[in-house]
Amino acid sequence: MRRTKLLASFAACCLLTGVHGIVTISATMVSPAAAATTATTVKDGAWTDPATWSSGAVPSAGTAVDVTRAVTCSGDNAVGGITIEAGASLTFDPQLGCTMRSSRNVVDMGTLVMQPASVDVRHDLQFVNINEANFVGGGMAVLASDVGLWVMEAGRLQLNGAPKTSWTNASGAIALGATSFTVASAAGWRVGDRIFIAPTQPPTAGDASFRGFDEGTITSVSGNTVTIDTPTTYPHPVVHGQWTAEVGNLTRNVVIEGTTSGYSHVFVHSNQPQSVRYAELRYLAPQPKVPAQDGTGRYALHFHMSGDGSIGSVVQGVALHDTKNHAFVPHASMGVTFVDDLAYNVRNTAMWWDPKNITHQIPTNNTVIDHMLIARERQVVGSSGTRTSAFRMGFGAGNQLTNSVAVGLDAKNESAGFFWSDNEGSDGEWLFNNNVSHNSHEQGIFVWQNSTQPHVIQNFTAYYDTGKGIDHGSYFNLYTYRDITLYGNAGGGLLLRAVNSHTNLHPERILSFTNVKIDAAGMSDYAVIIGGHNFGGLTRPTPLVNFAMSGYALAAVQVQNTQLSKPDWVDFVNPTISGNGFWFDSGLDRQNLVRVLLGTKVLYALHPANFGGGTWVPLWNAKQSGR
Repeated sequence: MRRTKLLASFAACCLLTGVHGIVTISATMVSPAAAATTATTVKDGAWTDPATWSSGAVPSAGTAVDVTRAVTCSGDNAVGGITIEAGASLTFDPQLGCTMRSSRNVVDMGTLVMQPASVDVRHDLQFVNINEANFVGGGMAVLASDVGLWVMEAGRLQLNGAPKTSWTNASGAIALGATSFTVASAAGWRVGDRIFIAPTQPPTAGDASFRGFDEGTITSVSGNTVTIDTPTTYPHPVVHGQWTAEVGNLTRNVVIEGTTSGYSHVFVHSNQPQSVRYAELRYLAPQPKVPAQDGTGRYALHFHMSGDGSIGSVVQGVALHDTKNHAFVPHASMGVTFVDDLAYNVRNTAMWWDPKNITHQIPTNNTVIDHMLIARERQVVGSSGTRTSAFRMGFGAGNQLTNSVAVGLDAKNESAGFFWSDNEGSDGEWLFNNNVSHNSHEQGIFVWQNSTQPHVIQNFTAYYDTGKGIDHGSYFNLYTYRDITLYGNAGGGLLLRAVNSHTNLHPERILSFTNVKIDAAGMSDYAVIIGGHNFGGLTRPTPLVNFAMSGYALAAVQVQNTQLSKPDWVDFVNPTISGNGFWFDSGLDRQNLVRVLLGTKVLYALHPANFGGGTWVPLWNAKQSGR
């Protein structure tokens, strides 16, 4: 039986070299849990055949199992840990199904296959009797204390459940008390599946606007019409005649799970691509001992420093729910594709990898995230909740996020559906297209980054968030926003806190917003708020082109005076303003400048009240010149 001793330190156990994002993985150091008995395979065969085992008996709950051959399991089984050696395999019977309950680690250095032949067959790997207080975390060595699924060395996962629509949208409004409704696609949905419905009520509904989820179990399916066992406790209206509630399906016939009394984890540090398709992952990512830190490494599905070994990995149609920490983490693991996945009822930033800092310098490159739903996320227990996000736009190159939704984020100050952090510097560039944040607390997008790189955000929609649709800072950067729709966000459509980067290296790059529709829908006083700058922006203007602004209570644009406000220069080019146009706070720096242009022609310029010239406009609390 192949065994090595756990080395004392992370530095001793794992040698990593990082050159241009390439990570070399050293041999895995495995510390097996002690068990009353052990069993090793002596031939290929069935798990339930005593002749398969060196002990001459089928492994039981107290047995540590070493799989050195090709073994197929069926029925209901319990073990005290499993090691799948290199070149060996453990296959859950595709016809008969298999449940495997383990009280200790499952370490896969060969191949773990869970691929049912039909939707009626269930494969379940469950970790039981876990004491989360024993978790140590950190490093890349298998720890007996941190019970979970470890995919190490050349280990491979072949998890392929029955395909089904992972998440979709309701075809119309879902009324309060409804038990039956129609969705865009219920392909593969079955009686007994557990589903949820996202909130769509406006911020005036209070906490229900972001906490108003409904859940139920399907009792019948007819085409795309489903009936559930529990009447809805919230209405889920159509928003603005076009946006309907997301509906997610949490049930799969391939399951990796802990229990409600002991959460487990999946840790992938392998030089091989992984296939995780239409699987259900639940009761994973245990509570971190230090809530303010994310460095436990024991997350729900964690690709950890696999380097180029993870290229070609696919996570598709996965329903990941009920976690106490991060959900999807492809940290320093290149080329992982996530498609049609969902995370529900999770804590801490769901789509995440370690931020760039003095100890984390290896980027995560070529990640593809398409059609992912993050729903009902809350802050980790014991943390401040500040700057929590559904999607954290981490550092690396060639990463893309498309057609994805953040809904029901329930956190605190400066939290957002999508977050570009100051930790990432200029390295967190993404292809970002056709994404949505709605019914979250607080922002749709939050950018707090100084950067000279050409970040592009296009076809973004934010509605019914309790904060701003977009909160864009920090001091200076060169983001480009195109084709943006912001509707009914309680804090306003856009808060502009950054200025154009003061650089001569790339004079063609500017901070700009083009084709932006902001309808405050009566939820906020202003459509656009300019101010709170930490850095003056008088070198060149920030162009806001083709802005259509309506539905606000006081004015289209507020130039805000805060304690940190430095003067800025903003040009509105070809704006459409319904109602009062501007409001300048009292006490602003006299150098603040807002111009209104038709094409390249300046129609007029606006200045604070203490500006030396111009005509006083009481309605705007500003002085106007040049008209």
